[in-house]
Amino acid sequence: MVNNYINLNNTEIYSYIFDKYGLINNDVCVCIRNAYDHPGRSFNKEYYMKSINYLQSIGRKIDNIYILSDTNDLWLEEDGYNLVQIKECDIIQFYFGLLCNNMILSCSTFHLWIAYFNPKACIIHGKTDLFTPEYNLKLDTWIDINKI
Repeated sequence: MVNNYINLNNTEIYSYIFDKYGLINNDVCVCIRNAYDHPGRSFNKEYYMKSINYLQSIGRKIDNIYILSDTNDLWLEEDGYNLVQIKECDIIQFYFGLLCNNMILSCSTFHLWIAYFNPKACIIHGKTDLFTPEYNLKLDTWIDINKI
């Protein structure tokens, strides 16, 4: 039903992404949210680093780390990773996330929707009210980094 409203196969958008960023194969999409409107909903550097290390420990090759965020806080740069911040409109960020094989989620419903529409990706999440029994918005295949 959602596909009646959203065209996830827009070749013009994909062409734009491939022309600008190249192929996105062995990469991680890191979703960062500065939760100014919801204090306590942001994840810290430890969460993201633990998630990246976990992906590497299960054999995921990481060539690039793509940041999907509305913030300029790129603290991962100091850790020697090849970072690319996707400074694009929401729809380009959405399509970009669909191309990534690995995603580390933030506490954002925007990033959550990208994960829902990307069944091929290895999805890592942390503790958030989005995944409490009251809401239970996560899929069974997603990995709770706090249980690793």
